[in-house]
Amino acid sequence: MAFAVWSTPHPGMTDEFERWYNEVHLPDAIENGSFVAMHRYEAVGPGYRAAPFLSVAEADYGDEAEAWAAVRHRAQSLHDAGRIDDLYRVDFATMLLTVDSDVSHHPVATLTTVQNDWRHPGGDAREWLASVPVPVPVPVPLGTPRSMQLLTTDPAGARGPGRHLALFESSTDPEATVAAWSGTGSPGSSPLPPYTTIFGVESSTPPADVPAADTWVAHWRHLLTVGR
Repeated sequence: MAFAVWSTPHPGMTDEFERWYNEVHLPDAIENGSFVAMHRYEAVGPGYRAAPFLSVAEADYGDEAEAWAAVRHRAQSLHDAGRIDDLYRVDFATMLLTVDSDVSHHPVATLTTVQNDWRHPGGDAREWLASVPVPVPVPVPLGTPRSMQLLTTDPAGARGPGRHLALFESSTDPEATVAAWSGTGSPGSSPLPPYTTIFGVESSTPPADVPAADTWVAHWRHLLTVGR
């Protein structure tokens, strides 16, 4: 599974937020066994931005219920120990099942996220991605490698089915990646539905007055990876 989190630092707290996330939060979540790897990204490129930062945590849980049962009490323990700082707003977070993957080991400069409209979820993840004109990468001997993971919400989970997220990690820089995906989908992240955090806090993210789209394509600069 993967745990995706979109977040926004409070005004004037970006440096403190970055330092805490990198030096405290990510190592804590690996050391307490919640996740086996965590990746951080910062939004770049055109289009609507649901949040400036995205983290994706990898785990070996079999379904959403198992994931939350393992993560919830560990997160609460960190919160009670003062390890969760009030430096930012969680705009949205969700557990997602891995549907397909084609992953190789290579340097990562840019993440491209491809989503359906998460305000109007539904349908089969594989069928949806097959309808997206994904750019064909240049062959590795001539260009740079790319990895893909297709994720979706658990049909039996609390968030309901049909929120699809494809992750394309590339070693090409953001400018080249944005150019390669130009013309595919609507630029930016999908606007996010209302959200309540694991600690019962309702997100204060204002609703986005953005038209619906079948596909959203956003680009993120890779910041940090910890774990496997």
